[in-house]
Amino acid sequence: MKILSLRLANLASIAGEHVINFEQEPLKNAGLIAITGITGAGKTTLLDAICLALFDQIPRLQHAESLKKITDVSGEELLINSSKNILRRGCVQGFAEVEFIAQDGKHYLARWEVKRARLKASGKLQDVQRALRCITDGQLISERTKECNDKITQLLGLTFNQFTRAVLLAQSEVTAFLKAKDNERADLLEYLTNSDIYSRIGMASFAATKQAREKVESIEKKIGDQLPLTDAERQVLHEQLHTAQQQLNEQQQQKQQLEKQLEWYSQQQQLQHQITQQQEVLNTAQQQLDAFQPQMVFLQQLEQFEPVRASFLQAQQFEQQQVELLATRQQAEQQAIGLAQQLSQQQQHYQQQLDVFHCLQQQQQSLKPQLQTAQHCEHQLASLNVHISQQQDKLEQLSAKLAPQLAEQRSLEQQQTRLQTQQLQQQTVLAQTQEFACFDAEPQAAILTIQKAARLREELTRQQPNIFQQDIASQQQQLEQISQQLSSLTTQHGSLEQFEQQLHETQQQLEKQHKHHAACERISDQLKSWLKVEQQILAMQQQQASEQQQLDTLQAEARHASQKTRNAELQLKTTQQLLNEQRLFTAQSVKELRQQLMPDHPCMVCGSTAHPFYDPQNLLNALNQQLDAQQQQAELALQQARQQETQLQQQITRLQTSLDQLGNRQKHTTDDRQGILDEICKISSKFYQKLEQQPELSFAQQLLKDIQDKLDSSRTTLEQQCQQQQAQLKTWQQLEKQQEQGQKLLEKRQELATLEQQTIEVLNPSLLQAWHQQCIEESSQFVQSIQLRCKAQEQLKQLEKQAQQQHQQLLQLQSAIHHAQAQHTELQQQLKQQQASQQQIQQQLDAVFTQYAAPFTVRTTEDWQQQLHQQYQQQQQQLNQSDQLKQQTEKQHIKVQQQLEHLQQDLHKNQLALQQVQQKIMQWQQQHPELQPPVIEKLLHCDYVHKQQLQEQCQRLQQQRQQAENTLSVYQQQWQQHLTSQPVLNMQDLQVRMLDLIQTLQQMDEQYTALKLKKMQDEQQQQQAVQYQTELNKARAEHHRWDKISSLIGDAKGATFKKLAQQFHLHMLVELANQQLAALTPRYSLRCIEDSLGLTIVDHYMNDEVRPVLSLSGGESFLVSLALALGIANMASGNTKLESLFIDEGFGTLDQSSLHVVMDALDRLQSQGRKVVLISHITEMHERIPVKIQVIPQGSGASRIEVVG
Repeated sequence: MKILSLRLANLASIAGEHVINFEQEPLKNAGLIAITGITGAGKTTLLDAICLALFDQIPRLQHAESLKKITDVSGEELLINSSKNILRRGCVQGFAEVEFIAQDGKHYLARWEVKRARLKASGKLQDVQRALRCITDGQLISERTKECNDKITQLLGLTFNQFTRAVLLAQSEVTAFLKAKDNERADLLEYLTNSDIYSRIGMASFAATKQAREKVESIEKKIGDQLPLTDAERQVLHEQLHTAQQQLNEQQQQKQQLEKQLEWYSQQQQLQHQITQQQEVLNTAQQQLDAFQPQMVFLQQLEQFEPVRASFLQAQQFEQQQVELLATRQQAEQQAIGLAQQLSQQQQHYQQQLDVFHCLQQQQQSLKPQLQTAQHCEHQLASLNVHISQQQDKLEQLSAKLAPQLAEQRSLEQQQTRLQTQQLQQQTVLAQTQEFACFDAEPQAAILTIQKAARLREELTRQQPNIFQQDIASQQQQLEQISQQLSSLTTQHGSLEQFEQQLHETQQQLEKQHKHHAACERISDQLKSWLKVEQQILAMQQQQASEQQQLDTLQAEARHASQKTRNAELQLKTTQQLLNEQRLFTAQSVKELRQQLMPDHPCMVCGSTAHPFYDPQNLLNALNQQLDAQQQQAELALQQARQQETQLQQQITRLQTSLDQLGNRQKHTTDDRQGILDEICKISSKFYQKLEQQPELSFAQQLLKDIQDKLDSSRTTLEQQCQQQQAQLKTWQQLEKQQEQGQKLLEKRQELATLEQQTIEVLNPSLLQAWHQQCIEESSQFVQSIQLRCKAQEQLKQLEKQAQQQHQQLLQLQSAIHHAQAQHTELQQQLKQQQASQQQIQQQLDAVFTQYAAPFTVRTTEDWQQQLHQQYQQQQQQLNQSDQLKQQTEKQHIKVQQQLEHLQQDLHKNQLALQQVQQKIMQWQQQHPELQPPVIEKLLHCDYVHKQQLQEQCQRLQQQRQQAENTLSVYQQQWQQHLTSQPVLNMQDLQVRMLDLIQTLQQMDEQYTALKLKKMQDEQQQQQAVQYQTELNKARAEHHRWDKISSLIGDAKGATFKKLAQQFHLHMLVELANQQLAALTPRYSLRCIEDSLGLTIVDHYMNDEVRPVLSLSGGESFLVSLALALGIANMASGNTKLESLFIDEGFGTLDQSSLHVVMDALDRLQSQGRKVVLISHITEMHERIPVKIQVIPQGSGASRIEVVG
């Protein structure tokens, strides 16, 4: 991974857009680069911009409280750790852009940008915009924030935390890691290597072991509560159960025999009822058949009439056709008479039209000579009209051409008059501005000089109203006095930057005092919280003892209630088993049939009307009611026992919950107490070390009071010193400002004198005096006068040139007008001659039309010919129409004659067919004299559907009667067969015996049910014992496995495995650090202290002497810390190749010799192929590094970036 360039704009103190390209000179070939600038200039902002572009996070805001908010200039509340807070105040847009090489070797561009709404400084901050592009492929990869973060992490092979440890090194953290105690080093190592997961693994293994142990104890308790019978008890139970089963089977067989005998009587009643019902069905069928007898007679008549039905229908059809044919023949005869008369009239009209047509032909033939004469006259008129039109067009063209020429002549004469007037006006303007004639050579230069002089004089007057009351020498003398005062201050305090640095150091010391005082206040608050925690712990311990005593009492009562519940459950199961065995003699389907029985109605199965099992007064229902009552009592007892047990369990649960809550509260309170001590340690490690020696609240309060007294005394002294330095700094800055302002005024006044000497002093005295009194107004008038004079000169030249051009145009125009007027006169004479010839020919033509074309209204020979032709066509069309009408009438007359002949033939045929059908009908009537005409008419109206319905109804009635007779015969046979198997006992004796047998069966069934229930309980206990034993073996194996794991790495707080992992990571870190340290300084190497997180240093120049790391000098400590930082970077980067490294600060505590050693080490570090960028404000380090990125303040909190090679 390698960073190629960085672009940023308007982030924190960096104002405007800046580009840092590490692939351009002088940064390209520089292995060691320094980022320089004063404190607060914005050096670390460059690293923030890199992280923003890649991960949308700022390293400095990682540890900020995520819930606190600040108010933006737009009024919007932002989280304090939001990356949008880095946008520079007053700016509407900011961005950060990084170009880098990823693991795949391609170039990528990552961009981060934030804007304000509507690009206004008071607008709300919009959501951050992200973009990732592949420059090599020219492809946009993503513009979504989450996708960009995931893709960049994949391309770099580093997360944000790994990036800040591998590429951006905060030297102060690593130095703290080197010199920290074991517990502090454990926390730092956990943060730097992200090893907190091992603590969670140790806690998880401890919790899993505890859970497995509780599971084993639970299963062992279940096994002890339920024990099966012994082998001897089980054998006796089997013998008793076998004997009871045999006796019960014998009684059930006797019961089945009695049920069969009772069933015979039920079947007898059912057969009697069925025979009676079937006899009634037979009588009903016979009655319906007798009532249908008239319809059966009508069916016989239909069968007789069916052969002749078609003849009757044909006779009716022929008679109807005969009537229709006679009516049609009469209409045709009338139509033939009318057509003969119409044909005679049309022949006469055709002859008349033919005579008129021949007369018209002779008349048009006689008019041909006069028509030719008229056509010759029209031809001559057309030729003359063309000539006349041409002459008129020429006259109009000459007139049109002559009119604008005359207008143009008048216009030119008027323009000449106006030009003369304008020339006189411009000459007057030149005479009025004759005093500015000295600027005629270069007027624009004079105008610019006058305007610049006026601005300078106005600016000087505005800055210092009485500046022109003093001469330039007096101002120079005042500047010399200010310079002497500044020299005195410089001699006393050094340069202004050094004095500002002194003031800054004093302010830092004062700020440290304030921080110490605030730390003391926080420690005081923590001590108060510590006292409250101790009081809470004592109160909770007393409450826990009281509740534990109540819990023991309730647990004893709960065990007694549980035993009582088990006894009630056993009694309820026994009662339910007896009741179920009593109901076993009927199946579910039989039970449903019994529910449908009704008194005095036959059974659907046996046909009997006696229902012994349905009678609610019998002994069986009484027995069932007794068993139900016993079951209800057992259920009530079980419910009461369970309620008592539930209440006790609820009380126990509440107490256990309360105890657990107390335990958790105690644990939390203990954690709070430890947290208070940790917080005190974070606030002040020295105070915490003293408190560990004597951990008493009174000692801590007294120690805190002594520290606060010392801080108050020191803070007062520093405040007084700081106020004095601030007053001196203010005076110094004011003098420098006065010197700078005076120098600028002097330079501007000298420039003004030069400008006035070039322009103003050449004017007359009156204008010069007005200039000095009112510079701005007079300068505007001077400029206007010069501009007016220049404009007048230019316009005068243009007017003279225009006058010459217009004179030449006027001469040419007068010559063209004279020639056009001569042509116009000649054309007018030719036009008059042609119009006279046209009038003579028109009179001759009108005479021909009047004499020979009188019947028509015509104007031309073409109209005359057209009307003659139309008259001829109309007459011919009338003749053709008359001929067509005559022919159509002849055709219709012939067609009607043919139709009359066909109708006569059809009447003859229809008469013959009707006679044949009537003869056939008379023969049938003679054979069936009983069928009179009314009956025949009724038979004709009966259609096939009605006949079929009558036949089906007759057949159905006959089938019903036959079926009833057959069914009655079957029932009578069954009755005779049933009487052969009649029982010996009557029905009442059988019912008494059945009741006695049911009571005996009930007693035996209760005994059998109790034995069987006991056997089922024993089998269930055996199965549960086997199942519990299997679960116990599995739980013990699981507990054994987790117990081994927990014994190695587990504990309640996860400290064991965490310590092992931290020691392993520390050994790995030391190995990597020694590889780096060998390249930096071969004298030293690091070594871990066994079974701890301590570090020692091995001095190879002193025969591998082992000594503590605190014995190292400042430069040596930095080298070792740098090696550790590079080792941590290698651990965080994994397999990712890193070619860029940024080290932030960490050099301020080094002396000159240590700094020299460190710079030599950094020179060797860049030889490893990494581009190393250092952030520091140490001047000596800047001198050693030739290539620098300078962050230069510009005032008002803004800075710019400049690369220096």
